[in-house]
Amino acid sequence: MSTLEPSGSSTSVHCPTTYPTPNTTDPIPFQREPSPIPFLSDLRSLVIAYPDPEDGIFSLNLPNLTHLSLRDQPRVYHRLTADDIAIPDGPYGGSWPAPLLSSGELLSILRRMDLSRLTSLELVYMAHQPGQDDVLLSYIPESLPQLQHLELHRYRGVRSQMRRVRVDHMHIARLLSTATSLVTLRLNLDFHDDHQAYCSAPWERRRWFPLFKARGFEVVDLLQASCLRLQHVALLYHGDPAATWAEFHPQRCAEPRFVLDYTKHHVDSEPCPREWVFLDPSVIPSLLTL
Repeated sequence: MSTLEPSGSSTSVHCPTTYPTPNTTDPIPFQREPSPIPFLSDLRSLVIAYPDPEDGIFSLNLPNLTHLSLRDQPRVYHRLTADDIAIPDGPYGGSWPAPLLSSGELLSILRRMDLSRLTSLELVYMAHQPGQDDVLLSYIPESLPQLQHLELHRYRGVRSQMRRVRVDHMHIARLLSTATSLVTLRLNLDFHDDHQAYCSAPWERRRWFPLFKARGFEVVDLLQASCLRLQHVALLYHGDPAATWAEFHPQRCAEPRFVLDYTKHHVDSEPCPREWVFLDPSVIPSLLTL
C-alpha cells in the first residue's frame, strides 16, 4: 500500500504491477505512464513501507516529487540484538515480516522515477557483502542534483549468518562525498560491534560509545571537504530510552561539534513494547547456534 501526501492532505492508493524489476546493471528502457489521478502530478511526498520493486506507482509521472521514503515500519533494528538472535516480537512467538529490499532492487526503483526535483530521500535496504551497494551509493550523487537531506538504513542482514560482515564506513562516506548538495546526512550502518537496541549491560554501552563517536567524526571530517553546505552528519545511536540521531558537526561549525539528545527532532523511533522472558541457563548455548 502506498501512502501519498499531496499538498497537505493524504490518501492511500494501490497501484497494479506493470513493470518487471530490471537488471540493475543494464540501461532501463521504459516509458512513464501518465498519472491516473489528477492530483498525482502535483504530488510532493511519497512514503512507502516495505515497497514492492515491481509496484506500478514507481512508473507514474511524478515530476514535482521532492521527498521520497522507501522505508521499514516498524524499524528492523527493534528485532536485532548484539548477539545476533532475532527478537520474537511478532504473533505466536515469531518475528514480524521484514521484507527489506536489496540495493539493486532499490536502484531499479530510483532509475524508473523522475527525481530531478528531489531534495529529501530515505532508503532502507540490505547489503550482505562489502561493496554490494556501491552502484546505488554512486548513483545517488550522480543522479539527484538537488538532494539536500539523505537518510540511509543499511543492514547486513537479519539472520545471524549474514551479520558477521564488518562495515567499511569510510568507503561508504567516500562514495557519498560527491553529493556536494547535501545539507544533512543520516546513517544507520548496522555496525557489527554495536550493542544494538535494548542493551541493558552498562559495560557494553561504555565499550561502544567511544568507538561510535570516533566513527562519526571520521565520516564528517571526510565529507566536510567536498560538501560545503553540510550542516551535520548523524549516526543512529541505540541509547536509553530510545534510538536517536547523534549529530556530528563539521569543524567550521560552532561548538559543540557532537550533539546527543532525545528530543523529538532527534529520536528516530520509540521503543517497541516487549515482554522479557528469563530462560533456563542450560538452554542458552543451544539458542546461540540457531
